[in-house]
Amino acid sequence: MSGSGVFAQGALCAPHLPPSAERPRVLALDSATAAELAALAEVALSATAGTAYDAVAGRWQGTPEALAELVQHLRPGGRLILAAPADSAADPEDLLAALVGAGC
Repeated sequence: MSGSGVFAQGALCAPHLPPSAERPRVLALDSATAAELAALAEVALSATAGTAYDAVAGRWQGTPEALAELVQHLRPGGRLILAAPADSAADPEDLLAALVGAGC
């Protein structure tokens, strides 16, 4: 990541996908992540009701409170793979508290 808050090019989320016998189902939070994972996973840019995803991945710019909603889209043992821009105002301790509160 650069100091301007722009993400570096290259594989950001792919190395963190969970192992799977089939193509993992991933809920991508942005189009760049969807493009990165398209060859490796079944990617959706919006959640489908009743679908449990193997991973939710992408560039995170939301609030700590919104993390709990993302976690609800994961299958048991699924992975939440997030990156924050360098200029993010989010306090890492607040994000950690939100993740713990969501059961992660």
